Amino acid sequence: MSAPLARRLAVALVAVLLLACRSTDAPTPVPAADLEDARTRWTAADSEPLADSEPPDAAAASSRPAIALADGLALDEALELCAWLSPRLRLARLEAAAPRAAIPFAGRWDDPKVSLEARRVLGGVDEPEILGAGIAFTIPLGGQKRAALETARAKGDVATFEARVEEWNALYELRREWIEWTRDGRHIELLDRLAKDLDELIAIARRLADGGVIGLADVRILELEQGTRGIERRRLDAAHRGRRLSILASIGLSAKSTTELVPHDAVALVPIALADRPRHLAEHHPELSLALVRARLANALDDEAWRKALPELTVEPGYEREDGEDKVGVALEATLPLWNANRAERAEAAAAARAAKLAVLAKYKGLLDTLATKELELEAAAAIATTVETALMPLARAQLEALREQARLGSLDALRLIEAVVRRHETEAELIDARRDHALAAIAMNQILDDAQPHAELAR
Repeated sequence: MSAPLARRLAVALVAVLLLACRSTDAPTPVPAADLEDARTRWTAADSEPLADSEPPDAAAASSRPAIALADGLALDEALELCAWLSPRLRLARLEAAAPRAAIPFAGRWDDPKVSLEARRVLGGVDEPEILGAGIAFTIPLGGQKRAALETARAKGDVATFEARVEEWNALYELRREWIEWTRDGRHIELLDRLAKDLDELIAIARRLADGGVIGLADVRILELEQGTRGIERRRLDAAHRGRRLSILASIGLSAKSTTELVPHDAVALVPIALADRPRHLAEHHPELSLALVRARLANALDDEAWRKALPELTVEPGYEREDGEDKVGVALEATLPLWNANRAERAEAAAAARAAKLAVLAKYKGLLDTLATKELELEAAAAIATTVETALMPLARAQLEALREQARLGSLDALRLIEAVVRRHETEAELIDARRDHALAAIAMNQILDDAQPHAELAR
């Protein structure tokens, strides 16, 4: 090879190296106009909620929920909307897609390295220039790249199940919030009925006071109770409206939305026989599945750490021109795992794998213990609700009706009447709370036993 040709080869290699360093995927910032557009849509009360929620493919688009919000939003419909609109869940899916995006490119061989060498002999020789060029590539001998691919796949699985768990928890949090919102609404209705009862009793008391049958102090006792309950009602109404805003935010709807929420009291248990529950839980619970894929990831990292200690062979064929003579050759290079051998990473990965295995067993036992606890809570709430409804409520109503009748006949004992009204009110409130507790316990059990499928974007 002549010297001019060698120089042209060197120039060509430099040009290839510069092109390889050029980035073609520069990140772009979020334009301010996009933020302003998003703000406008999110603060509009009547905006189309699915306008910016299009799924990535036609298959997912076919499963988009078609829900009319004009006639009110029920819990089942809200759960479907939440799976599509919730910023929290959409972010979780995008974050889960990041590790999966790396899987097709994982486990590839390292890029080759190009080397150039130019020297000049200072002594008097005919051709003082020494030019050399080579290309080196590494051959994994110990299955390192296959282990890297398995690790990437395991990371993708972990990210997918983390998003599933996030969706699972978000939807059950929405169920619990909806039950609490319904409970507040029932208490407000109960306070409104109490206000009407107090209005009626105050009217009777004033007539009796005008006739000299009772004193004004008895009337003031009733009026004081009415004012106190009015303050309680305002506080509860504020909490009720706050829960509504929280629910809208969880779903992904605007805080200015005029959509009416439909109350939801009863929760049906997932129909799974008592004897089948441990097996069903082991096969379907997303948090246990997440613990399992995390254990597989820990095993993959352990295997990868071990294989990193195995030698890789670097092959570097090259060309050199010296003293007017062309030379070709090949250099071989390998690391001998004698002193380091990646022992620190291997020890850490092995310990993490053992911990991940134990975490699966601990999670399973914890779920079984939680299930047993929620079963007891469900039984207790059902028993309390039955006792209040069948035993206490009739007594409280009969007591109040008897005192009302006495007041109509002119014999009004304000303190006893207030006590009867409050007792009836508190008994009905206890029934509302018992039903709430029963629904929450049922939701907790369903969260352990339910095997509902994830959102379409996570099922792929």
